[in-house]
Amino acid sequence: MTKEFEIWKEQNPKLFAQPPLKDMKQLVKRAAEMHGERAAVKERKGGEAISHSANELKESIEAIGTALIDMGLEGKNIAVLGENSYHWILAFLSIIGGVGVAIPLDKELTDKDLARLMAKGEIEAVFSSRTYIGAVKQHKEESDKLRYQFLMSSDSPAEGFITVDELIARGKELISKGDRRYIDKAVSPDDLAAVFFTSGTTGANKGVMLTHKNLVTNIEGMVHNVVFRDSTFSVLPMNHIYELNCNILPLIYIGVTICINDSLKNLMSNFQLFKPHMVMLVPTFAENFYNAIWAEAEKTGQAEKLRQAVEYSNSLLEKGIDKRAEIFGFIRQKFGGNLDLMICGGAPCNPKFIKGLADFGFRFYLGYGLTEAAPIASLNLDGGKYPASTGTPFHKTEYILHDTDADGIGEVWLRGDNISCGYYKDSKATSESFMDGWFKTGDLGKIDENGHLVLVGRKKSLIVLDNGKNVHPEEIEDLVKDEIPYIREIVVLEAKKEILGSNQSIIAAIVFIDMADFPDKSMEEIWQMASSDINKVNKKLPGYKMIRDVTVVTEDFEKTSTKKIIRQKAIERYRLVSSR
Repeated sequence: MTKEFEIWKEQNPKLFAQPPLKDMKQLVKRAAEMHGERAAVKERKGGEAISHSANELKESIEAIGTALIDMGLEGKNIAVLGENSYHWILAFLSIIGGVGVAIPLDKELTDKDLARLMAKGEIEAVFSSRTYIGAVKQHKEESDKLRYQFLMSSDSPAEGFITVDELIARGKELISKGDRRYIDKAVSPDDLAAVFFTSGTTGANKGVMLTHKNLVTNIEGMVHNVVFRDSTFSVLPMNHIYELNCNILPLIYIGVTICINDSLKNLMSNFQLFKPHMVMLVPTFAENFYNAIWAEAEKTGQAEKLRQAVEYSNSLLEKGIDKRAEIFGFIRQKFGGNLDLMICGGAPCNPKFIKGLADFGFRFYLGYGLTEAAPIASLNLDGGKYPASTGTPFHKTEYILHDTDADGIGEVWLRGDNISCGYYKDSKATSESFMDGWFKTGDLGKIDENGHLVLVGRKKSLIVLDNGKNVHPEEIEDLVKDEIPYIREIVVLEAKKEILGSNQSIIAAIVFIDMADFPDKSMEEIWQMASSDINKVNKKLPGYKMIRDVTVVTEDFEKTSTKKIIRQKAIERYRLVSSR
């Protein structure tokens, strides 16, 4: 236990006096008891920050839950679909607190795919924001199972929808008359709380089932391992378990105010409005923040001065003197002035950007997790010192590396109270991924000299060449992006090339370069430039890992809703372009 954590523990005696959480209903009750009128959630309304206390949160959840049970929805599957909002949080916690099973839906999907998942999830009611009324109506036309539509908006109602405010009013009236069906409803740790459909745009979406025990195990881990500040910024979609069960649910319990970003276009102005102390990120955001800082320095002619400041600051750090807050305070001001902690997860993060932001004085926690782990599997509490590591096993989680090769690389298998019991009504997929209590992640990793887990790629992405050599494409992709900044995206793949009269495996790459970065160059000139620079990178690689063929495209790659490149789509694009 660090000195910082000891101080944090002393400052929060009520929190650390609590016995372990058993379920999410207990979380809401305890949050109100511990934090009362303290702001649990803040959101932007008309340019101002509007607060909702822990007491208000509990009262509204109990009212909504009471109304839902009165409408005959006990034990039913209920979807939540919409942008991040206070009402989204109310809907989710109301459902799992004694009504039924919550199914958060990915707002980035098409109306057609949303309707398909509502059918697959056997949805009988849905909480929707105004944006997705069309998708809900489409599903209503195609299904006789959907009974109720609720609107997560305080504005004017929509035809066929009941607003959340109307639900709250109805529930409060029932409670005032003595209705305690929801309030007194017992919830078991092993009860199914929610189903999260994995990212994707085909019928292959798997519904990850998470129980109350799965969720609270992760939350207890956050309580007993992480030092928090007064407020957090919610930027990532709440329908993803990473944002929901690392940022939203644990911090309601802990008593950290959640400040909701209403739109990416308002991101920087909301930093100034809320002045948050921490933020949960995916690698894309970390990369964008880092690049934006340096781009502005270049634009204003301050880049060399900034580089010298970083060198000076790092030289002081080597002597045990930390002056980063003073030297780089102007950077922190761009994020409201209080931002201290960034937590990065959701995908492997390039160490360059982690180290770069840590140089400016931001603390970094790096996590590895999956929806099936609710979501944290391992955590690195010093990303600045170990930017390539995802740390050690998280709270009540253990992992092994299965079937390791000569380099110590194997598939990461997980086991613990946070691990899902399987996929919703998909016994085949469950049997393929879960065995004897272990979850087979499909991720490849190794243990470094510090005993930390380092991810090297996906098992299904592994390239095995004709000579038997294993190539992890992610390793080469990270190197190229580090060395050649104008390459926005890259996918490394296996291709066939005729060598000495026979088709042999080679390493190829398809890269996305924005033509706007080079307005005076032709496509041929850009290809020659990229090929030449990649050849320079090749000199840092062993022969069998060298990129032998380069294809340049001028549109970015297709991605999942979590902003991960769909590798197979990129490979198909390479085959199409290179065959012309």
